Amino acid sequence: MTFTDIRTKTPFDDGWKFHLGADIKAPRRLVGKAGTANGWSDLTEDELEQYPGTRTAIEKMGSAFQAFQLRPCAADALWTDVSLPHDWRIEQAPDPDHKFPADYPKGWQGFWPTGVAYYRKVFSTDLPGPGRHLQLTFDGVAGESSVWLNGFWIGGQTTSYTPLTLDVTELLRSNVPNVLLVRSDSSESEGWWLEGGGIYRHVWMETFGDVHIQQNGVLVTTPEISRQHATVRVEVEACNISIATAFVSVELAFTDPKGDVLSIAEDATISLFSVPGMSHRTVRKEVSIANPKVWNIGKGSLYTVHVRLIGQGTKEPLDTKSIQFGIRTIEWAEDGIIINKVKSKIQGVNLHQDFGFYGSALPDRIIEAKLDMCAEMGVNAIRVAHHSPTPELVRHADRIGMLILPEQRNMSTSAACIEQLRTMVRSFRSSPSVFMWSLENEELSMQGTPMGSAILARLIRECRALDPTRPVTVGGVMNLADTSTGYYQQLDVIGMHYRCLFGTLDKSIALHPGQLHVLDEEGLYACTRGVYQYDKAGAYSGSFSYIHEALMDRDEPQANGAIGDIDPTKFSPIIAPNITLAFSHPKVTGCFIWTGIDYYGEPAPARWPSVVGAYGQRDLAGLPKDYYWLVRSVFKPSEPIVHAFPHWNWPGKEGENIRFAVYSNCEEVEVEINGTIIGDRWPVVNHKAQTSEGVTYQPGRICVRGFCNGVAIAEHVQETAGAPSALRLLPDRTVLNTSGKDVAIVRVFVVDSEGRFLPDATNEVSFAVKGTGRVVGLCNGDTAFSKYLRATEKIALFRGQAVAFIEAGSEDGDIEIFASGNGLQGTHAPIKVSSECNKNRARMAALDERQVSVYGAHRTLT
Repeated sequence: MTFTDIRTKTPFDDGWKFHLGADIKAPRRLVGKAGTANGWSDLTEDELEQYPGTRTAIEKMGSAFQAFQLRPCAADALWTDVSLPHDWRIEQAPDPDHKFPADYPKGWQGFWPTGVAYYRKVFSTDLPGPGRHLQLTFDGVAGESSVWLNGFWIGGQTTSYTPLTLDVTELLRSNVPNVLLVRSDSSESEGWWLEGGGIYRHVWMETFGDVHIQQNGVLVTTPEISRQHATVRVEVEACNISIATAFVSVELAFTDPKGDVLSIAEDATISLFSVPGMSHRTVRKEVSIANPKVWNIGKGSLYTVHVRLIGQGTKEPLDTKSIQFGIRTIEWAEDGIIINKVKSKIQGVNLHQDFGFYGSALPDRIIEAKLDMCAEMGVNAIRVAHHSPTPELVRHADRIGMLILPEQRNMSTSAACIEQLRTMVRSFRSSPSVFMWSLENEELSMQGTPMGSAILARLIRECRALDPTRPVTVGGVMNLADTSTGYYQQLDVIGMHYRCLFGTLDKSIALHPGQLHVLDEEGLYACTRGVYQYDKAGAYSGSFSYIHEALMDRDEPQANGAIGDIDPTKFSPIIAPNITLAFSHPKVTGCFIWTGIDYYGEPAPARWPSVVGAYGQRDLAGLPKDYYWLVRSVFKPSEPIVHAFPHWNWPGKEGENIRFAVYSNCEEVEVEINGTIIGDRWPVVNHKAQTSEGVTYQPGRICVRGFCNGVAIAEHVQETAGAPSALRLLPDRTVLNTSGKDVAIVRVFVVDSEGRFLPDATNEVSFAVKGTGRVVGLCNGDTAFSKYLRATEKIALFRGQAVAFIEAGSEDGDIEIFASGNGLQGTHAPIKVSSECNKNRARMAALDERQVSVYGAHRTLT
C-alpha cells in the first residue's frame, strides 16, 4: 500500500544571496504603510530588467510602481551566492582584538567577531489557490532575526534555536518574482560558546489546506506494552482556518519497522466530528499492535502512523501526516532507567551544535556522524547543551536507539520564552529518543529563590500540559541546600553539575534523599589530542594535565560563576576517579560528561590562541583522544579495554623515564618493552593504572596487557615508527547517497616504510578529487587558531592526523580521493555514490576505534 501526502514540503535551501554587515540600506519593520519596507526586501531596479515581463506587470499595478524606484541597485552591495545551512561566523578569522561587550568575556565566543548579516532570495512560485496556504519554516536563524517578503515585515525570532514558521499565502505575487529577505543579528550572544551566524539550519516551503492537521499536531504514545500487544494512543489536532464549520474524520494506518502495512483488528478510524471555523479540535484513538517490536537503547525499532484527515462526503484526504514512533516505556530507579524492562545507567555526554570545518551549519550526515561516534564509544544518551535540538539529530537518535535530553534555552515566563518551550515540547514529544525535558541550565540567580521557584512551576505546568508522560529536570548547580522555596522539590529528577569534581556528590544527594538524581554535567576535563603535558604558551592541555590547570590559569577573569570560584585545594582534579564515581554511584541515575566532542568557543585553556572548548573525548575533527579510551572502558564493561599512553615515539629521550599510564577496565596490567616485562603488574584503580616513576623509554615495541582473574584478556601494542614514508587514507564510509548533500569523513595520516603511524608528523597534505564529488573542507583538530581553519585544498597534520570532508554529487558514480605531500608516497581511496543508498536510512555506524586506531593495535585476547 502506498501512502501519498497531499501536503507538500519542499527544501528551500538553495538560491540564496548573502551580505555581511549592516552597511546596506536596511528595510523597516515599522512602516508608514503596509508593504513599504523598502531596502532589499523587494526587487531592485536592476532586477526589473532581469525578469521578462516584470516591469510591465508592475506598471499595471499603478502607483505601486513608484515604490520600486526607492529600491537600491545590485551594485550598491556585495552579495555572494550561498546554499543553506550557512554559518558566516566560522568563515571569519578569530582574533583577540575583535571588539566585544565589556561585560562579556571575549574568549567565550572563541574570539570570533559578532555582527549582522543579510540573506536574500528571489523566487517564483505558483499561488496556492482557493482554500490552500503556503508557509515558510526556518529551523534556525542565529541571534535575533527578522524576515521580510515583498516589502512586508512578516515576523522574527528572538532566539537562535527555535523554528520560525510564517504563513505567507496572501503576500505572494503572481507574474512578479517574490523577494524574501532575512536579517540575522548576532551582535549579542545568547550563550557562552561560539554560536552560529546566519541561517544555520534548513528552510522549508510547505503547502496545506484550510482544514488541516496543526503543525506538530500529532502525538503518539504507547501507554501499555506487553509481549503480546501494545496499546498505541494517537492524538490528532485538526485545525480549521476557514469561516464555515468543517466536518471531518481521521483514518489511521500503521507500518512496522520493516515498512510492512499492519493489519489492525479494531477500527482505526476516528468518526465524523466538527471543527468550528477559525478554531481547532483534538481527537484521540487507541489501537492495539500485536507482537510489538519494542524500541530500546541501541535498537531503534520504529513504527510509522499515517494520519489522513477526511472531509465529510468525500474519500479524498484534506491533509495527511506521517509520524514515526517507538513502542517503549521508561521507568526510573535511583540508580538508573528501565526501558521496556531493560535497566541501564544513563551513559551520556553533552554535545554542542558545531563540528570541524562546518561551524554550526551542519549537513544532516555530519549531525548523524556525531551521534554515531558517540554511540560507538558506548554513549546511550545525549544532552543537547543548551537549547532545543535540530530535528535531524532527534530523528537519527530515534533510528539508532539513542536517548535525547532537550533543554530550554532561557528560564523565563515571557511570552517569547513560553512559546519557545511549547514549540520544543510539541516538536519532539512523539520521539521515543526524547526521555526527559530540561527546563533550564545554571540559572544561578534564580535556583532556590522564590522568583525562580515560581518561574519553574509555570514552566513545569506548560511542559506537562503538552506532555504528561516525561519527567522534568534542570541543570542544577547552586543552592541545593535551600529547600525553603521548594525549587528542587518540584522536579522529577534533580540535575547536578560537577558534584564529583567538587567532592560533594554524597552531600548533595543527602539534601534531597527521596528524589531521583542525575549528573547532567560532569568531567570538565580539557585535553588536546596528541598533547601530554600542559602547554601554557601554546594554550594546550594534555592527557596528563589536571583539570584545574586549564580552568584556573587564564588571561582574564572567568565570568561563569559556576566555576569561577574554584579552589583547587578542595576538589578532585583527576578525571578517572570522577568519571568512575559518576557512572557507578548507587543513588545516581547516570551522568552526562562535559563534553562528548570538542566545540568552538569557551576555550580551555581560556587564553589565545586557543579557540576551542577541548573537553571532548574526540576533537573537532572527530578523532579520538586518550580520554576516549577512559570513557569507553567505563561505558563498555563487557568489552576488555586496554589503552596505554603516550605514544612510543620519543627521539632524543632514549634511556629517560617518561610518564606513562593505562586506561582499562581490567583488574591489572603488565608492561612489556621489547620482549621484557617491566616490574610487577600494575593495579587498575578507577579505570586507570599508573606508577609515579613512569617507564624507561627505549625505541621498539611496547605491549600492555590487561588481566582479569589472572588471565590476560586484552592488550594494546605500539611500535616506534621510522622515517616518514607514505600517506594513508581511511574513509568512514565507502558508499554515499545521491542527495547532493551526503558526506564522508576521510582520515589522513603518515606511516613509515613498515606501515607504522607517525604520531608527531606535521606534513602538509594536499587533496584532490575526481568523479562525482568534491572536497568541501579540511580539519586537523588543532585547538589553537591556525591558517588552516577554512582550508579546502591542503592542510598540515596536527599530531599526525587530519580529516577531509568529501561531499558526494547527485548522480550515481565514483569518487576517487587523492592525497599527496612533499617527500611522501601519495595515496588514493575510492568512494561509491549510489542512488540505492538513498533507500536505506539505516546509516553505516562509525568506524570502530578498537579496530582502526592508528595508535597501535587494541586487541581482545579471549
